[in-house]
Amino acid sequence: MTLAAAMSLWRIMMGMIKEKGIRTEKARHVFEAKEEYFIQNGAVLLEKQITCNQGRDTEPIKIFSAKEIQQATNNYDPNLILGSDIATIYKGILDEREVAIKVKGPSIRCSTETMVDFFLQQVTIKQLISHKNVVRHYGCCLETEIPMLVLEFIPNGTLSDHLHGQCNKITCRISWLDRVRIVTETSYALCYMHDDFFQGSSVQGTYGYVDPEYQATLQVTEKCDVFSFGVVLVEVLTGHHPTEMFLRHNNLVEYFVLSMEENCIFQIVADVVLGQGSNEDIQAFAELALRCIKSKGDERPSMREVTIELRRILQLVRSKDSKLSAETGLALTRLA
Repeated sequence: MTLAAAMSLWRIMMGMIKEKGIRTEKARHVFEAKEEYFIQNGAVLLEKQITCNQGRDTEPIKIFSAKEIQQATNNYDPNLILGSDIATIYKGILDEREVAIKVKGPSIRCSTETMVDFFLQQVTIKQLISHKNVVRHYGCCLETEIPMLVLEFIPNGTLSDHLHGQCNKITCRISWLDRVRIVTETSYALCYMHDDFFQGSSVQGTYGYVDPEYQATLQVTEKCDVFSFGVVLVEVLTGHHPTEMFLRHNNLVEYFVLSMEENCIFQIVADVVLGQGSNEDIQAFAELALRCIKSKGDERPSMREVTIELRRILQLVRSKDSKLSAETGLALTRLA
């Protein structure tokens, strides 16, 4: 081997050693960062569990690694995204079952500390709650700066999917009866959570749903949930998406309140609601929504009162739906 060839070979070998050293150093830094995040986030989670559990028996939380989450989401494949706002939700497979994986969303403008607190508060609360109308919590990943949550996958889609978007790739038109039934069942879950425990903490809410009284005072109360739930009632009634209206510099709550004040509520309700509902149950539903979105928290009903009123409205809708079905059946029989 000539001297020139030997020198070339030496340079190649040194380059390979240097490149390997750089990769090793990067890998070491990544490992150390994961360890640091795991310790920091684990400490926050433990503190929240001690504060909130108060002697309750809870299911153990399964801890997933960042690598498992990456594999489950096919390296965070955009085609697996179910939704994105405060959090981006990916569909994935973990432990041989379909799950929804919740990671920090792209539209967040608050501090890392606030987001860590927000995500881990959800872990703690979902660990305590066992209710048929509340999504189950399977575990979390603590190895990233903002923890990731692993939740039950709901194959039939969310209420928002049915009201506004795509449900199993088919545009859905959810009936008036189903709208009232779903919000009534959801109110049971919120009422259950308020009765069992309430933890005042910082709030992160989707644009268009957050209580303006909280935004002014930063004081969290049970009535914050009542306001947000009231916005959902308005959304269900009108078919308008609060977040989309917010991004267009419109306010669904103000729009709804003005319509109620001008006594023209029937001009803004969704077509399917107008076609299937009666004046009586639509008006009762609208008046309940209006009470929930009062600007002052002490003027709003409790979640228990909301649930009781929704049950009454649901019974009203069901009775009229049954009567209509019976009359339709009788008419068809006569035609036959």
